[in-house]
Amino acid sequence: MVHPYLRRRCGEEPVSYPSEALRQVLHKTLGVPLFQEQAMKVAMVAAGFSADEADQLRRAMAAWRKSGAIMRFHQKIIDGMLGNGYTRQFAEDTFHQIQGFGE
Repeated sequence: MVHPYLRRRCGEEPVSYPSEALRQVLHKTLGVPLFQEQAMKVAMVAAGFSADEADQLRRAMAAWRKSGAIMRFHQKIIDGMLGNGYTRQFAEDTFHQIQGFGE
């Protein structure tokens, strides 16, 4: 996730946001979630997670030794984002970025 941020910071890659709500969450890091707190907020804003669900996601991200802990959130993230008007590609890309926190 650091590489897209660096490319954007250097002007080698355009900065874009799929919604104003996500721009509010990710503007400081040029549209790239770099911190667990941002991943939690993305899940809440874009996928409709409750604060409790986002905290469970954070715990799964922190449990990097437990392979696959984040996978139990895959369908909820995808369905939530699709339900909120985001594209499947964006939802899958976002999930893979979040999954990176747990690896």
